[in-house]
Formats: sequence, structure tokens, C-alpha cells
Amino acid sequence: MKTERRGALLGKQTPRRRGLAAENDTPFSEQVHLRNPEAARAYQVSLYALIPPLSLILGPLAVLLGLRARRRGRRDPNFSGGGLANAAIVLGALLTITSWAGLALMILGLRQS
Repeated sequence: MKTERRGALLGKQTPRRRGLAAENDTPFSEQVHLRNPEAARAYQVSLYALIPPLSLILGPLAVLLGLRARRRGRRDPNFSGGGLANAAIVLGALLTITSWAGLALMILGLRQS
């Protein structure tokens, strides 16, 4: 109790904890969608590309949307979705390579039998 009183006399304020809404800055929060809609959309497409048949089309689409969002980030100094855009590019590229390679191997396997 005495330490709180001393701090109050010296003009020091105890730091306030941010509210839960302000702390929730995950890729799935509403704040990210409002600040970076292009980067969030690219990231969502790359997550939907984790479904195997859809990754043949959504993987390259995630790469293109991520590149577009990153290019916008280079022009706009207030852009803060670079992490989402980079994640969409990397995830989309990996899914594209693996899904098309898997399809090619399946086709080669069916031709041999």
C-alpha cells in the first residue's frame, strides 16, 4: 500500500493493461482484415489451398495475391500486412510445387501400370 502511495505522489502512473480486443492481433482477427484486406485475403486463400485437390488452383492464386499485396506494401508506408503476404507467398509456392509434383507422379504411376 505504501508503494502505491509513493508512486502516486511522484506522479507515476501504473501501466494499464490493454484490453483483449487490442491484444488480439492474430491473422484471424477482425483488425487484420480491416487494416490489410489484400494480405489477409491472400493468406486465407493459401490456407484453403491446404485442401489437396484445391491446391492445384488455389496455390498459384495465393502466390499471385501475396505478390500483389506485397507490391502494395512497398508503395504504401502505412501498410502492415507484409508478414501475411510473405506467408501467403511461401505457403502458396510450397503447395503449388508439391501438389503439381504429386499429380505428375500419380500420372506417371498410372501410365506404367
